[in-house]
Amino acid sequence: MERTAGSYSRALAVAIALVALGACAKAEPPGLVERVRAGLSAGRPIEDVGAIRMVTTVETADSVIGRGEVVASRSPLRYREMIEVAGVRQTATVIGDRGWYEDPNGRVRAVSGDELATYRLAHALLFQTWLDDPEPAGFERVVEGDTVRFVPREDGATRSLGFADSDGVLLPSELRQRQQGTEVGTTFEDWRVVDGVRIPFRSVQRTGDPRFDLAMVTTEVEVSDELPADAITTPVEGHPEDARVLDPAAAGAIPIELVGNLPVVEVDVGGRDGLLFLIDSGAGATVVASSLAEELDLPSRGTLEARGGGGSEAASFVDLPPVRLPGVEVDGQTVVTLPLDGLAETLGRPIRGILGWDFLSRFVVELDYPGRRLALFAPGTYEPRTGASPVPLRVEANVPRVTGAIDGHAGSFLLDTGNAARLFVHASFAREIGLIDRAEESEILIAGIGGEEATMGAVIDRLDLGDVSWTHVPATLPSTDVGILALDEAIGNVGSALFADAVIALDYDEGVFWIWRAASASER
Repeated sequence: MERTAGSYSRALAVAIALVALGACAKAEPPGLVERVRAGLSAGRPIEDVGAIRMVTTVETADSVIGRGEVVASRSPLRYREMIEVAGVRQTATVIGDRGWYEDPNGRVRAVSGDELATYRLAHALLFQTWLDDPEPAGFERVVEGDTVRFVPREDGATRSLGFADSDGVLLPSELRQRQQGTEVGTTFEDWRVVDGVRIPFRSVQRTGDPRFDLAMVTTEVEVSDELPADAITTPVEGHPEDARVLDPAAAGAIPIELVGNLPVVEVDVGGRDGLLFLIDSGAGATVVASSLAEELDLPSRGTLEARGGGGSEAASFVDLPPVRLPGVEVDGQTVVTLPLDGLAETLGRPIRGILGWDFLSRFVVELDYPGRRLALFAPGTYEPRTGASPVPLRVEANVPRVTGAIDGHAGSFLLDTGNAARLFVHASFAREIGLIDRAEESEILIAGIGGEEATMGAVIDRLDLGDVSWTHVPATLPSTDVGILALDEAIGNVGSALFADAVIALDYDEGVFWIWRAASASER
């Protein structure tokens, strides 16, 4: 049985539901809206609430592990959500139809697609602005019995909100959604009256693995008519000055090795050199192996769920010493640590870490697959190769995405150099275009974070990324409707094997993905 490695990781996606302080639906059956509205309005119409600030603790079954805060105004739309777990902070901000995310290392980027829709829907649920809007936050509102479904108008996951009777009033009971192909449910409990409206003082998120169940317990709530003008300001996009190109010539010619189609590079961490790291644009966070963290005496803290090609794995945070490659240095960052023994076993090499979002987004990253070279450029200094084709690039959940098409069916793809295959087609899309019907059982196992996953296979007639095309492309399909290969917010994932004869470049700041299918870097 063949194994193809792919981390496909979003290790920092600790998706905490700080949403739905109350919700209701305007649709059939008759009376549902009125009952929910009456339940939420305990002396004051829910529509009269102009601003909310809510402070919470983040708890597991055993202990308090962090805190959160939501600050928002109804109109104009302003929303800021902060969560801090084990001292590691992430913040999302939405103002109008624009949004930003700040990662634990201070990198601020724009949010779009399903990621932006998530925060806009959270605001709509918070203030009930979707009551009279059949298409709130880019979703179509569909009422089915005592459940309201939010169906995305573009690529994205459907959310559903259920209601239940609580002491004689009808209130929201559970929000269900798919995150990274995993069904996630958030229940709302301990409803209390605050300034004339009912608010849940406890919400619990469950992913099916009790190790990662998280509760948000409210400790403070302020309901007011409006926020101060400076309560939520527009974040400044960019990243801190924690990365340096010290020697452009050396940084432009870093040797790599292709191991099972995957690019691997030697890295120096805190003066320990010769460490093999996977270059993985599909990793939402940089990762160091637990064994390496122990060898470097780096204390870990916290527990979170890291989802990968084979399921979930328990991970922690760790503060790294400086990370160096030839010609470049990145100051110590807070990254994720988890066991990488399975990945190392699959590749047959001692993989000690993964260079993901935190490291790669500091540079323009050029990978020359035929020439076995990595080049890292300071943002704003990259000059694409003559004849290279540009493809618009955006980042969602810390993973770059590009637009394209499979056999003429358009959609977005995750750009994942940590995927050893040519193309993964996600389950819902494969079913939609009939690809599942002609797929066959495959001898390939997807191996990565969380274990292994069986797959099916098919051949795509044509794959397009921008104006670059490939024909007769072998595609890997999931054998189940759950897991990281069953995303709803993208139609597929393109990996390293697709670029075996190409030089590619990811310019995160400029939002461009370059493809040059001619020869190696020696002909630049």
